[in-house]
Amino acid sequence: MLVLTDIYIYPIKSMGGIRLETANCLERGLEFDRRWMLVDERGRFVSQREHAHMSLFKISIDNDGFTLQYRDEHRSIPKQLTGNNFSDVQVWGDTCKGLILEDEVNSWLSNILGFEVRLAYQANDDQRKVDPDFAKNGEVTSLSDGYPYLALGQSSLDMLNEKLSDPIHINRFRANLVFSGGQPHEEDNWTAFKIGGTNFYGAKPCSRCQVITINQETAEIGKEPTKTLARYRNFNHKIKFGMNVLCSSEGSISVGDEIVLL
Repeated sequence: MLVLTDIYIYPIKSMGGIRLETANCLERGLEFDRRWMLVDERGRFVSQREHAHMSLFKISIDNDGFTLQYRDEHRSIPKQLTGNNFSDVQVWGDTCKGLILEDEVNSWLSNILGFEVRLAYQANDDQRKVDPDFAKNGEVTSLSDGYPYLALGQSSLDMLNEKLSDPIHINRFRANLVFSGGQPHEEDNWTAFKIGGTNFYGAKPCSRCQVITINQETAEIGKEPTKTLARYRNFNHKIKFGMNVLCSSEGSISVGDEIVLL
């Protein structure tokens, strides 16, 4: 039996994640997932790819909003942002409609990172489309790299860790939906499936970048697990690990829900 064991959201793109017991599933992703991101002076997104120590920002959630922590310092940000301070922001080749947070937190973040950044929130009416080659019905996503959900089997990680001299945590892969049961990498072949009363379908296996080589607790960069994955998960010069997923009906999911393949 396939069982959902972990649910993760990443409220600010490329920063720490939050494990949830229950979450609301929306077309663009889990509620609150990657609706915020840092942008530079040009409005381009900022990520761990260039700034590994972004991994050291940890996030927690409460009724009032999110608490962003860097070492022993804290700042608060809202769950959502409204107003008229719109700006065009960019994620890869997409231009999105962003709301810029006008707050001291931007100065705090800029001082830590060493260059000017601002926090941008994806406007509620922004319609950022997923790649039409893999969409089913013109689906949209949040400020994720390209797809609203990422599913990953614990058995896939277990197989990788058996090959590594130093096992790694699943947070390297920034999955939203982690499940137990089944064979390693069986998620590669998932088409339609259901978690609780919510329907999903697989878009394509996820191509991995250098973020998986960053220790999310120390920001240290190594060669693994990319070196090992290249030996058995290399497809046309792209390392693939986990499955990009779309949501075809909104609803709620909870840890412990059975995953039913359709």
